[in-house]
Amino acid sequence: MLSVGYAAASVQKGRMVKRRKKFAEGQTAVIMTLVIGVLLGAMALCTDVGLFYFNWMQLQKAADAAALAGANQLTAVPDPSGTVATNAISTAEGYACLNGINDPNNTNSAICPNPVQNASYVDQVASTNVDPNDTQLSIRLTRQVPYFFARVLGFNSGSVAAAATAQVGQGVNTFNNGLFPAGIQCDKPCSSIADMDPGQSVVFGQKFAGGLAPGNWQWLDLGQGAGASDLSNAIANGVAGTYSIGENISSASSTNYTSSVVQDGFQARVNEHNSKFPTVDYTKVCGNGGNPNNIPLDDPLLITIPVVDFGGCSGDCTMAIEGFAEVYLAGMSVKSGNATIDGCFVQQVTAGSVGSASAPVLGALSKPVLIQ
Repeated sequence: MLSVGYAAASVQKGRMVKRRKKFAEGQTAVIMTLVIGVLLGAMALCTDVGLFYFNWMQLQKAADAAALAGANQLTAVPDPSGTVATNAISTAEGYACLNGINDPNNTNSAICPNPVQNASYVDQVASTNVDPNDTQLSIRLTRQVPYFFARVLGFNSGSVAAAATAQVGQGVNTFNNGLFPAGIQCDKPCSSIADMDPGQSVVFGQKFAGGLAPGNWQWLDLGQGAGASDLSNAIANGVAGTYSIGENISSASSTNYTSSVVQDGFQARVNEHNSKFPTVDYTKVCGNGGNPNNIPLDDPLLITIPVVDFGGCSGDCTMAIEGFAEVYLAGMSVKSGNATIDGCFVQQVTAGSVGSASAPVLGALSKPVLIQ
């Protein structure tokens, strides 16, 4: 009797174990189905989010590059005509195009002749603005990015946006890209552009530096040498080296500096200008008010020149650099055996320069910087 009861209990117990096992297997299948669904959804979401993040990074890089390129055209001098702002905006949109922004309504064929074609995305230069003082440029870009997995939920695409603002650089504190071997007069301490408004005419090579420096022709010895050919080459190519505000430089009163020496150096710059920019009449740039918009990039007639105080300088002497001015050379004349070079003050970003908040803004500007 005991053995029969034990056997019956064992059978019953085996049946219960099988039922529990089948029940557990059913629960696992349901749970796994739910987990797999959640995992697939998370993977899908991560894929779409990752795609959006990648496109946002592309847009932000394009916005940063476009803002800097556009601000590079600004002068920090208000232009009532709007020409400077228009040129800056066009340049910014051209660089946005170069960086993969395909907006058919905002391009610059001169900068971006072959826009990137991507049928999957819809790009737009949503806005490009320049502040009234021509000191900042802002640009905002948008892109419609197609969803892949989120389409099962009824979403076809989403919008990504990026923006950047760049500001004109500060006054130049250090210059290292071929300084012009003459000096612009500015009473020490020189801290204002009041006497150097863009378009104002300037003449270097004047004997006695306008009566301020007896025996001095405004030419400087920046280390190029004292010979006639040394000055001619320095006028033609600038003087290599690094120069900073506060550094002492020397006047140059050599009798070797004849009108032919100055003519040879200036003509070399004119020849290079005519070779690079045959359609640009350099004699009319200053006549148009010295608008930097009229000056091509890398024009050899656009020079950076040290600003000094010639007061009290007689013959050979040393003077501290007060700042750096930007001048466009527009012509040369010879009178009574004295050759002078004519030009006008402009404001423009100066290659090879380092800016400083303490440096006076005298026309030469350091590279623009992103502020947003």
